[in-house]
Amino acid sequence: MRSGKVEEQAVTEESAEKILEMLHLHYLRTRSPETAASRLYRKSTKARHICFDYLGAPLKIDPEEFIESFEHVKLDTVLQYVAFPNIRVHPAPDYPYALDKSTEDGNGRCDMMLFFQWLKDKGVKRILKVIVDDSNTPAHSDEAIEKALQGFDVEILDWRKVDLCPETIWTSNRKLRKVHLQWSGNNAVLRGWSEPEGLRRLEDLTKVYLHVKQPVPLSIRPRIIVKRSDEDGQNRRLLTMTFAASEMKQEHILQPHRWLNCMDEFKDVFQNVWSWSMKQKLQQQEALMQPVEIALIDDGVDVLQSRLRGKISDGKSFDYGDKGANRIRSHWISERGHGTVMAKNIVRICPMAKIYVIKLETHFDHKEQKARIGTRSAAEAIDAAVDRKVQIISMSWTIKQPDSNSEEKEKFDSAVRRAVKAGILLFCSAADKGLHQDNDYPAASNPTKMFKIGAAKPNGNVWDWVPNIRHLDFIIPGYEVAENASLDNDSSQHFQPQTGSSVATALGAGLATLVICCVQLASIHTQMSRQKGHPDAPSSLTLDDLRHVKNHENMKAALRTIGTSPDSDI
Repeated sequence: MRSGKVEEQAVTEESAEKILEMLHLHYLRTRSPETAASRLYRKSTKARHICFDYLGAPLKIDPEEFIESFEHVKLDTVLQYVAFPNIRVHPAPDYPYALDKSTEDGNGRCDMMLFFQWLKDKGVKRILKVIVDDSNTPAHSDEAIEKALQGFDVEILDWRKVDLCPETIWTSNRKLRKVHLQWSGNNAVLRGWSEPEGLRRLEDLTKVYLHVKQPVPLSIRPRIIVKRSDEDGQNRRLLTMTFAASEMKQEHILQPHRWLNCMDEFKDVFQNVWSWSMKQKLQQQEALMQPVEIALIDDGVDVLQSRLRGKISDGKSFDYGDKGANRIRSHWISERGHGTVMAKNIVRICPMAKIYVIKLETHFDHKEQKARIGTRSAAEAIDAAVDRKVQIISMSWTIKQPDSNSEEKEKFDSAVRRAVKAGILLFCSAADKGLHQDNDYPAASNPTKMFKIGAAKPNGNVWDWVPNIRHLDFIIPGYEVAENASLDNDSSQHFQPQTGSSVATALGAGLATLVICCVQLASIHTQMSRQKGHPDAPSSLTLDDLRHVKNHENMKAALRTIGTSPDSDI
């Protein structure tokens, strides 16, 4: 009997890359977006998004605005899934994304070609699951679907076009493992899918999910499925009956506010000077030219809003949706519009700010008719902001203080301690409970190192629902604050009127950013003068002053200097 020997082979760069690719795919196929992202990238600063979820986005967009707004997004070469709503591109793109004019005969749309070409341009090669809502009339043409998916390795196709042509499915990708089909109830269509030249050609296909669009008697459903699947007894495919759930979005509207007019005027003048200064070349002073980055921890931000274009540096989401859904609610979608409003308030005060969006896990409490924030996701969000090395964190929300000695409390407190140690300025909201005691988080986690902000009315007095003013650092406009309509043309997106300390907090974080930018601009001016050989003036500010103003106590002193009195708003 001959004993076998295992032949040793040298590990090559090619074999190592192959193993890495297999592990990468394994995590994306078998783990939730949350787990997969943490395993693949952990806390790496080079982390890339493993999903692109655009559900909930505006239903009509300009192609150039989309590309510009998502320029900051870095995608993995393999995506766990992509999801797009029934969206219209206008004006229709007149470059490689569009169909040839000769094929545009009115029989279908080609909007999705823009998005899938964009994914290719971002370096995406494989998409494990494709979700496209194509339920409206007219739907995409078969040729547009084929061209959109061409070049991608797709494993699960959920293109929600009713009675999707089997030839289109075959042409678009021949390595599909699962397919979702929207069925009108027409038996001829079902037969086409079941024919030898239909879905059976897909050798890797293991499951077909049938979503019925028209009522079919329960007694007929199983018989139809079995008959069409087992007609010739060969290459059987199991069709599993499922029903698609509709996704509803609420619209909200904002109202205008007059108090911010003077700040709008100052900001416009300052921004012009800032833009000119940023074009200057300073010798050995790169630190002076770095933008101020503020982490906005909220329910996401609609990055397509015109006033936010170019203001978003990147983002991260800790909202993984319903349990078992294996989806991620992306940071570029705002669940209730709240985060978008906060972002606009920040850049309204300081358009030079760069916003790093961190999306919290939120659930709607139907009993109390309000959104609830996951404490764990809040702690993780603060940690992510620290890892990003932002200068300011804005938290326009409150949560109930976790139980003493609980794991949630320790994680949250630990995250706040990390942020304080890193020298990050922390802005958070009062709880707006009226005269009731306010010991909510984040403020109660570290009261002496948080800027706790309350809402003020247009007359400068504190809003009635703000707790004891003695426990606040500042009150800032937060009653019926709305966007400046002259600065925003996003008429298609409406949000609920915003009143409360959450609005004031965003404005306060924006004001702190503006203060830093003012010191930064003065320091740039000093350096420019030095390069020309001019002596420093007595009032000159330098890079050291820029570092000092980012200190909590120094910023508090600066904001108090701007304020009018302890009992009125800034």
